[in-house]
Amino acid sequence: MHKRPDVPAYLRHSSGQARVILNGKAFYLGKHGSKVSRQRYDALIAEWLSSKRSKTFGLEAA
Repeated sequence: MHKRPDVPAYLRHSSGQARVILNGKAFYLGKHGSKVSRQRYDALIAEWLSSKRSKTFGLEAA
C-alpha cells in the first residue's frame, strides 16, 4: 500500500504553470520550475501547515 505524501506535490499544469492542490482547490504559482513559483509554493505550504492542515484552507471568501 502506498503512503500518502506529507505535503501536496508541486505540480506542472499543461499550460506550463506550477500549481498545488489543497482541499480540492488549485493554486497557480507562476511558471513551473521558476524560483518565484517555488517560493510561492513554499509560502503557501507553510501557511497551510500552520493552519494545522485545515480542511477549509483556501475555501474562505477573499
